[in-house]
Amino acid sequence: FPFPYAQMVVFYLITFCLTFPLLAATKLGSTVDGWMAAWLPPCLVFVTNLVYFGLHKMARELEDPFVNPPNDLPSVMLQNAFNSRLLNSWDSTRCELDDEDPALNNRLAVGDDSE
Repeated sequence: FPFPYAQMVVFYLITFCLTFPLLAATKLGSTVDGWMAAWLPPCLVFVTNLVYFGLHKMARELEDPFVNPPNDLPSVMLQNAFNSRLLNSWDSTRCELDDEDPALNNRLAVGDDSE
């Protein structure tokens, strides 16, 4: 996104962060009685600001996801390790079959299915 757009989003987030607590305190403080009048506005402000700043952080990350190396997965290394484990398990299974019935393995290798 263009820099002025990103700058305006941050400006409006900070403006929201400063004005929403006042609005929540005046509106919710007068409509709710008891202990909720003291705890509901701050909790609502905290959760709302947390969500908006989390969305902003996620949008910045999705804008260019391959910039930061900590987010890059070593996919080639993971695939090679998976292939190695898969071949090892296949070889161990084949070795167990060879030990059980060598004649069956010889017939399977030749392709003869008749008994």
